[in-house]
Amino acid sequence: TRYSHHVFERSIMANAKMRENYYRMISRLLKVDYIDIKDPGETAIIFCASIKMCTQLSEYLSKQYPDLKVKRYVEGDDYEENFIDSDVVVTTVGKSGAAVDKPGLRTNIRAVAIRSTTSIYQVFGRTRELKSGNTPRFIYLVCTDIPKQVDYHNHMIKILQDTALDYRHRMHDEII
Repeated sequence: TRYSHHVFERSIMANAKMRENYYRMISRLLKVDYIDIKDPGETAIIFCASIKMCTQLSEYLSKQYPDLKVKRYVEGDDYEENFIDSDVVVTTVGKSGAAVDKPGLRTNIRAVAIRSTTSIYQVFGRTRELKSGNTPRFIYLVCTDIPKQVDYHNHMIKILQDTALDYRHRMHDEII
């Protein structure tokens, strides 16, 4: 069975209540795992599958956190303004998964299910040691009602088990 995270995102965006709940969940993750713990100069990145999701989510988060510079960074967007100079960037794996470093990256939220070992390492690898000595956070979302997402989760745990410093599992209702 094939899985498309683009189709998953389209289904979320097509349903107003589901879209609001999903964006609120990501907003809460951002608050708990970035805003509440960050030091000056530390930033966050959120990975989605589609440009449309990046656009909508960045607009939503900008309204939730008007004191933060939240920007979308996809094909055609300005690298300095949208990626480097933002506090929070919402982007795709294709645009920012490899060969771009976000200065001061404290929190990396992967809201896209991926199976590719290379892509997993590339997205995980955006998170680096911080000058402040703070431990960066890599967070990813899994819908346990979708077998392929669970398979991708199990694959990722296996390949990152010797790379990540720590691993904790939280359920959705524990953060909202």
